[in-house]
Amino acid sequence: MSSIAPTAGGQYHWTSEFAPPSIQRFSSYVSGWLSSLAWLVGVASAMFIAGNLIPTLISMGNPNFVPHPWHGYLFVVAICLFCFLVNGFLAKHIPLLEGFVLCFTIMAFVSIVIVYLVLSPKLSGSEVFQTFTPQSELGSVGTLELVSAQVLIFYSFVASDSTAHLAEETQHAAIVIPRAMVWSYAIIGLLDFVMLLVVCFTWVAPDVYAAPTTGYAFLDQLITATGSSKGAVAIAAVFVVLIIFSVTNFMASTSRQVFAFARDNGLPFSRWIAKVDPRTLTPMNSLVVVLVFTILICLIGLGSTV
Repeated sequence: MSSIAPTAGGQYHWTSEFAPPSIQRFSSYVSGWLSSLAWLVGVASAMFIAGNLIPTLISMGNPNFVPHPWHGYLFVVAICLFCFLVNGFLAKHIPLLEGFVLCFTIMAFVSIVIVYLVLSPKLSGSEVFQTFTPQSELGSVGTLELVSAQVLIFYSFVASDSTAHLAEETQHAAIVIPRAMVWSYAIIGLLDFVMLLVVCFTWVAPDVYAAPTTGYAFLDQLITATGSSKGAVAIAAVFVVLIIFSVTNFMASTSRQVFAFARDNGLPFSRWIAKVDPRTLTPMNSLVVVLVFTILICLIGLGSTV
């Protein structure tokens, strides 16, 4: 569908074209709202994770620092503003940035895998593939899968959808975008599977279902692997950098989804949201919508944690 109709609208546009004529208008409108809200909430959740991870790392490196929820919120706002500035005023340099991020991601992946395999204690193959704990204090394994594993899968594979919303800014989009979607899904799937195996063989916590002491299970595992909290902070800092670059792209795709739906008069204040800045050639108003929505949603998240 992305090859046939390479537009920034993505799913709602394809629904409008390919659904039965009797339900095209209604189903496209519903799809547009669901897609727009999903992208807006998704980028807000990614920003929230990045912002709240930084104070935790600071407290691990400096025991005198006591993180509070508002510390994380300030970092969320800072990351949001950084992503907005990059997408709004440095859009023409994003392809160069993406090349750097790709190289950095590969080097980080290889480095982290080596750290796990060399420094961390190992489990046996029978423990990894044959030992199964059906219940935990947090509920059934099925519930844990729904609230944790699927969220991680969402973040991993969102790239294959985000490329579709950048089709109108891509040369030869009918060929390039589908290829990018397939390659991103295949490469990320392979890297995720390798990392999954590495984590399973090096997860030596006494109780994998116990609440992590740092607030993040992977940080506890990094401490076990490296033998020190500072080593864990050094590796986790790489994660933070990658997350910030990821949410920058996340905001770009979200803004294009919102822009496209507004262009078709699907949102309130559509005429204003759908404007393209003639100087930067970017949908600045839709970026503003994403920025404000993210800050407000994360503020609600801050209130729920206080």
